Amino acid sequence: MIKKSFFIFILIQILFTNIWGADPTVYVINGLGCTLSKINLKTDEITRNFATTGFIPNQVKVRDSLVYVVNSGSADIHIYNINTDTKIDSINIGGGLARNPWAMDFSDCGKYAYLTCFSADSLFKIDLRTKTKIDSFYIGENPAGIFILENLNKGYVCNTSFISYPGIYGQGTVAVFDTQGDSVLKVINVGTNPQYLDLDSQGELYVVCTGDYQSQWGKIYIIDPINDVVKKVVEVGRNSESKSSNLWTKRGAQIDSFEIGGSPGIISVSPDGVGYIAAGGWGTDGQVYTFDVKGDSVFHGSSNPLELPGDTGVVSVISFQDSTVYTSNFQTDNVTKIDSSGEILKSYYVGDGPQNLAINYLNGDVNGNWNLGLDDVILLANFYFGKPVKLPQPVWRADPDCDCQISIGDAIYLANYILKPGVPPPKHGCFYGYFY
Repeated sequence: MIKKSFFIFILIQILFTNIWGADPTVYVINGLGCTLSKINLKTDEITRNFATTGFIPNQVKVRDSLVYVVNSGSADIHIYNINTDTKIDSINIGGGLARNPWAMDFSDCGKYAYLTCFSADSLFKIDLRTKTKIDSFYIGENPAGIFILENLNKGYVCNTSFISYPGIYGQGTVAVFDTQGDSVLKVINVGTNPQYLDLDSQGELYVVCTGDYQSQWGKIYIIDPINDVVKKVVEVGRNSESKSSNLWTKRGAQIDSFEIGGSPGIISVSPDGVGYIAAGGWGTDGQVYTFDVKGDSVFHGSSNPLELPGDTGVVSVISFQDSTVYTSNFQTDNVTKIDSSGEILKSYYVGDGPQNLAINYLNGDVNGNWNLGLDDVILLANFYFGKPVKLPQPVWRADPDCDCQISIGDAIYLANYILKPGVPPPKHGCFYGYFY
C-alpha cells in the first residue's frame, strides 16, 4: 500500500512547480478556403488561415501536440505541429474521391487511427508512428462518422447506405468493430442516413440519423455500448411539435421517442448533460437544437430553435468543459460562442466556409486549467484516497499513463514527469467520453 506520507514528500517537491502549459484553443477547418484557423479561448485572439489543408477538408482532430485534418478530395491526412502551427507530415490514402476519406478516430493510446472511406465502403487502419496504412476491411455501405471507445476496445461506424441523388438511401446501420482483431462484431440497424456520434455522461452513444432531406426526417438512436443494443430512439421529424411518447419496437422492447423537428447534423453532448445539434438555418438565422440527455426532453426543437441572428448555416457544434458551446457558421464565415440559453457571448471571423471544430485538451490537466502542476497531482491522489473529486471533462485527461483506468499510477506518472528529466509527457488517456 502506498502511504500518504509518500505523496506528502512528492507534493512538497513540486509545490511551486508548474512546468507545462497551453492556452485552450478551438481549431477550425475552413472548407471553402482549404485552410486552418484557430481561436485562443483565453485571449480571444484569432489566427486566421495559419496553414493550408488538402482538397475538400472534412474533419479536424487534436491529439497530444498534433492536429490532424482528414481531406476527402485529396484523399490524405495532414498533420500539423500544435506549437509551431506548421504542417510536419501527411499520410497518403490514395484514390481521391473514389475512396473519399471521411472521418478518423484514435485507438491504442494514439498508436493507431481508424479512417472511414465513404466511397470505398472500407475502414482503414493507420499506424501513426510509421504514417502508413497497415490494414483495411469492409465496414458497411458508405461509412461516415466514427467513434472509438478505447477502454472497451470497440469502435462504432455510421454506414449511411447512400444510393443516389436526390436523397435515396438504403438501410442505415452502425457497425461495431473490434480494435484488437480488426473485425466487425455486430451490425445494428438504425434510421436513414446515420452520420454523427457522441457519448453522454451515462456512457450511452448517440447516433444522429439525418434523414433523406425530403420526406424522411432525422432521428437519434441511443445505443448501450456495453451490450450494443438500441435503447431509445429520439425522433426529430420535420416541423413537428416537441412531444414525448412511448413506442414499441418489433422486438417488443419499449423505447422512448420525442420529436424536435428538422434534419439534425453534428451532435455534441456537454458535460452538464445537454445535447446540442447543428441544425443549419440557411435562410435567415443559424439554428441549434438542444435536448436533455438525462430526461429525454426537448429544450429547443424546430418550433423554438436556438437562433443565431445573422450567423447562417450552422454546420458544426462543439461543447467546451465549462458547458459553453461553439458553432461554425458556414455561410457567414464565423464561429459563435453561446451559452446553454442560446445567448451569443462572442463571434469570431475565422475564414472561408468554417466547418469542423476541435479543442486542444491537455493530457494530465486534471483540474482543467491548461497547466500541469501540483494541483493536478493532488487531485489524482485525492481521487485514489477516496476523497470527493470532480474529474475533468473529458475525463481521459485524468489518465496520463494511458492504461485505461484512473489509478494511483496516474498520480505517480504525472509527479515523475514533473520531477524527473527525460520522462515522456503525459499521454492522451483512454477515451471514456464524459463519464467515469
